[in-house]
Amino acid sequence: MQDDDSVLVLIVLAIVAALFLVPKIREANRKRQLERERLEAEREAERARFNAEKESLGQKLQEKSQQAMPGYIKDAIREFMDKYGAEVRSGRFDENAISPLTYYGYRVGKARGRPEAERRKIMEFVLFKPLPDIFPSSYRAKWGKPGSPERLLKICNHITMTADRRASRPNYEVAVSEWRSDANWCQSAFADEIRVYRRYTVT
Repeated sequence: MQDDDSVLVLIVLAIVAALFLVPKIREANRKRQLERERLEAEREAERARFNAEKESLGQKLQEKSQQAMPGYIKDAIREFMDKYGAEVRSGRFDENAISPLTYYGYRVGKARGRPEAERRKIMEFVLFKPLPDIFPSSYRAKWGKPGSPERLLKICNHITMTADRRASRPNYEVAVSEWRSDANWCQSAFADEIRVYRRYTVT
């Protein structure tokens, strides 16, 4: 009889425990489900924000690549084609002396140097425009995509290299100073913007 009472007590305790625990288990499961839904909603909202920002940046980059060409750049291109066109098309040209910067008319120095505003506009053109087809594809690949960190680095390195090669020559003080100033400006003016394009995989 005592054993029967013990069993009955255990059954009653089990029923009471079940009545007490089942709602708590259900509530815990419900909270976990709500948390999963909240996290998924946050992730979806973040994906939507990322895609919207990526689309906006892509549009901005496209607009930069299609910006109007000033007359002095058009004149420089004609001059470049007359002077270097055949040489560049052949693929046999001095890459230290001839570059997309040269194509768009970038020049420094006292004699034929351009004003600072024009030089900086030309650097911006080289940074964001597709490189002209006159340059061999293997050469264009070295300069990276428009608006990319590789393109920015190539521009700054090319200008700095040119300054370094002429730093010890007489009568190049103004040119070297302008080259170094332009390289520093290009890096500081565009580095943050270019990093954003890369972070959103636009370039």
